[in-house]
This record gives sequence, C-alpha cells and structure tokens, in this order.
Amino acid sequence: MHVTSKGQVTIPQNVRENMGIQPAQTEIDFMQDDTGRWYIVKASSHKKEPATFALTLKW
Repeated sequence: MHVTSKGQVTIPQNVRENMGIQPAQTEIDFMQDDTGRWYIVKASSHKKEPATFALTLKW
C-alpha cells in the first residue's frame, strides 16, 4: 500500500464495504495491541470504544 506525501492511504473498496465504512460518514481509529501490532478499527458513534472488528496492518 502506498503512502502519499500527505500521509494518506486508500482503504481498498472491499475492506470499506466489509467494515461498513461510508465516505464522509465514518470515523476510524488506529489501535495498537500489547504485541505492537496495529489495527484499523471503525470507531463507535460515541468515540469511546471501537467497533468489534478490526483490520490487521502488516508492514
């Protein structure tokens, strides 16, 4: 996945569809687990707890 000079990446369409990410309507968060692995999570409407599904980012 390419990172632009502005630090942006495109989330693939199939991932957006599977996670229910809607343009201009959905907030996402980045979370790190105890092993150092990063996840993209769809933020809940209250921004306190993330939704229960995650996408693992492997670098």
